[in-house]
Amino acid sequence: MGILSNRINRSINIRNSVSDGLMQIFGINDGQIGTHVLGEATYFTSLKMLSQSVGKLDLELYRDKSDSSTIDHKHYLNGVLRRPNPHMTAFQFWGCLELHKNHYGNGYAYVHTERGKVKSLHILDSERVQPWIDDAGLWSNDGSVWYVYTDIKGRQYKLSHDQVIHHKSSVSFNGITGLSARECLCLAFDNAKAGQKYINTLFNNGLTAGSVVYYTGDLDEKGKILIQQKLMSLGGGSQNAGGILPLPLGMELKQLSQNLVNSQFLELNKYNATQISAVFGIKPSMLNDYSNSKYASVETEQQSFYVDTLMPILVPLEDEISYKLLMRNEFNSGYNFEFNIDAVIRADFKTRIEALSQAVDKGIFTPNEARKTEGKPPVTDGDTPLVNGTYVPLSMVGKPIPRGGE
Repeated sequence: MGILSNRINRSINIRNSVSDGLMQIFGINDGQIGTHVLGEATYFTSLKMLSQSVGKLDLELYRDKSDSSTIDHKHYLNGVLRRPNPHMTAFQFWGCLELHKNHYGNGYAYVHTERGKVKSLHILDSERVQPWIDDAGLWSNDGSVWYVYTDIKGRQYKLSHDQVIHHKSSVSFNGITGLSARECLCLAFDNAKAGQKYINTLFNNGLTAGSVVYYTGDLDEKGKILIQQKLMSLGGGSQNAGGILPLPLGMELKQLSQNLVNSQFLELNKYNATQISAVFGIKPSMLNDYSNSKYASVETEQQSFYVDTLMPILVPLEDEISYKLLMRNEFNSGYNFEFNIDAVIRADFKTRIEALSQAVDKGIFTPNEARKTEGKPPVTDGDTPLVNGTYVPLSMVGKPIPRGGE
């Protein structure tokens, strides 16, 4: 990585090139939202679900042939995929990249190469990476996108687009940088925090509402404050819940009514949680809200999660990884990376065995391919497709079956 040139201010900062007015039209003001939103339960759960769903998928390298696509188990990149760097497993790496993408709108990974081969992959802090368009021709003459990384000591490095895996959200104003979910959820976060604060206050008060003290006579402000402080010390807080509160002669305490049902607090909280999960494309049933679930089985629900939620995430990420990690001749010849989705849509044992049996009987899978799916070792003569010997072409139906060389 080369140290950044001081002439960088002549290039265009991509993030700042988006009109602030356009951002305000959509109600987006990212300057008011920080990492504290991770304290919101639905938001954190959504981030965790998506990062874990991506992290647990195996990334496999396929090689396209003239009539099929096969996994290349001998390619050197398989070792990099199993352990992207000495400090992170594949699960941690891809899950972390997905987490950065969802929280910041963009996830970045540095591709470390030696002598033209990828040696390791490293997560870059999204808050320390800034994409630039080199329209001034400082580093290249084709107006390429460059990435400026600032380390914790303030030193800056410029990285070409070939050195960075850029995993961006699907919502983008310019197609280069993504918009984060938290930038779209300003109001929802405010509502969620207000609701949580209300519940915390209620628990701190021993699940009791405020009260009104009736008394005869007139008290100055100092006397009112003194009585209020005395009553709060005797009856306020969860430690005094259910206790007996002594009152001076002539005073009467009346508790105010406070009903969560009448205020529709739970319904409003559920609606707010639905809004947050919807931004991530996660259905409420995946967050343990089954009130409106319409799925006939867990398999159907998982299939919907893959098609509606994970596929828009995995497809562009697979394309980005293929373009950034493969040599150009490999990429152009049909090599490509794909995530194995079996971990997401894996059915129950009985359903899997029935499906595999049918696939083997119809010659779609060889016996060894079916065994590999279930983690079983290959068997002798198991690499030959099998079909029923009584099958004939439609053109031969009703005709005598030829024997021998006839």
